[in-house]
Amino acid sequence: MDSFEKWLIKLWEGKDKQMDNYYKLGKFSPGQTEFKVNLGLRSNFELLNVYIIPVLALSLSWLLFKFVKYASGL
Repeated sequence: MDSFEKWLIKLWEGKDKQMDNYYKLGKFSPGQTEFKVNLGLRSNFELLNVYIIPVLALSLSWLLFKFVKYASGL
């Protein structure tokens, strides 16, 4: 077995150990500190910022398609 395989197996064993801890205790490591962070939107317009670019792109693409279709006489 070369050094990479040994390193990879050691890494997997560590991951498996963490997953066992998570399934049994609900945490990845027993002494892990838990942090809770309250997240929220500052305003409803923050959601608009996420969707405005795709909506505009789709709208302009649709308008361009309609214009080309109308101009070509189809």
